[in-house]
Amino acid sequence: MHYKGNYFATGKFWIALSDRQPCRQLADISIPMKNNHAEYLKRRAKDYHRVRRGDCFQGGMLIFHDYAGLPPARLTWWDDVTFTMNDYRVALAWRHPRTAYEDAIDTEVDRLTANLPHENILRKGTPVYLALGKSRKKIIHTVYEPRPKSDWLENWQRARQQVMQSANVEIRPSLNARWCRYSRLVHLCAPLEVRDEGDLSRLVALIKRLLKRELTLSEAFPGYRYTRDDWERENLHVADTDLHIHKLSP
Repeated sequence: MHYKGNYFATGKFWIALSDRQPCRQLADISIPMKNNHAEYLKRRAKDYHRVRRGDCFQGGMLIFHDYAGLPPARLTWWDDVTFTMNDYRVALAWRHPRTAYEDAIDTEVDRLTANLPHENILRKGTPVYLALGKSRKKIIHTVYEPRPKSDWLENWQRARQQVMQSANVEIRPSLNARWCRYSRLVHLCAPLEVRDEGDLSRLVALIKRLLKRELTLSEAFPGYRYTRDDWERENLHVADTDLHIHKLSP
């Protein structure tokens, strides 16, 4: 903060000092400065939503998955949806804390097994050509040598079991939001189950309240944490893959 006579500067502005207001109080004054890049992305996102009139929103949501025929009491791991809020779009990527827990376990396993010999899936092959004339030819397929047997996967799975048994990981609800040229990107980790479009609507209603600051994560999920006890209680020693069926655009 810079002073010049009876004025002081904060950011790009000069504010007059009042004889009746002590300087120790003025030192706490701050004028929030806008992030020019974020404001530019926000304008681009609003422009994108204004010109994209052909997208099939259902109840204000752009739903990517078909939930018909899936087990109604299954555990869910992740989902994504795009919805409208004010005059822009919000692209929401949600995952359950059990997903974040498994990701944390796998990250630790990758760290412990980083020095193990790894299979080379990008091995070289011998191309087979088809003659198209006296001087022209094209590749019709490639012949690869048999892949040498590797025990990397067995070692990785063994390390994963060991980490699972000794893991001391806690996952708490989290929210991260930023702008891009097409929408506002939101990553939410929260203990919800999204099994159908009704659950998806409730998830969207929750994230709208969070973004409007009508509610905080600590108020929505007071004291929540996901630990190894939850993982074992759900019998997820070997996690199943959550099935998602993508919808086709009409």
